[in-house]
Amino acid sequence: FGGRGRRGLPATLMPEEEKEAKNMREKYGYNAFLSDKISLDRSIPDYRPS
Repeated sequence: FGGRGRRGLPATLMPEEEKEAKNMREKYGYNAFLSDKISLDRSIPDYRPS
């Protein structure tokens, strides 16, 4: 599983994506642009005690 947000790492935008992200943030009240770019099927670390 790869892509943005993999392994719990921060997901960031490229400078050219910032304008569209700002427009969507103003319209929806959250960063819908970046949210749409993060895969739902991604690996994240398991921090539960063993």
